[in-house]
Amino acid sequence: MVEVAWLPGSRSSVVVAVKQRQTATVRRDDGAVGRYDGLASYLDGLPADELSVTLTLRQISDFVGGLPDTAYRLRQFWANDSKVQGRAVRSVGWHVAERGVDFNAQTITFARGRVGGTRARRLGWE
Repeated sequence: MVEVAWLPGSRSSVVVAVKQRQTATVRRDDGAVGRYDGLASYLDGLPADELSVTLTLRQISDFVGGLPDTAYRLRQFWANDSKVQGRAVRSVGWHVAERGVDFNAQTITFARGRVGGTRARRLGWE
């Protein structure tokens, strides 16, 4: 979406903001499908006594229809924060385990339990 504003006393306009559509959306309460729902559904379907699971980046990519390049090289991509992939995983009671990112082995380890989120939420401000 592009937001345009008119310059006062002129017939000219200026672009004020350009909003890009997010390609990775999280599962919504209304049941709409998001990009990371395949991963969340897989984790949600694991037996209750399975406390952790290690998946290859290829498996995760298959669940979500492809991962961005940053998922293969930046540990921050897998942080348990407010990014859509983190929210999707946490929405079903899982998170990326401590030391769960192994780029050499090309694996991510997930563990049961809710952790992460924004700092404001952890502090109760949200």
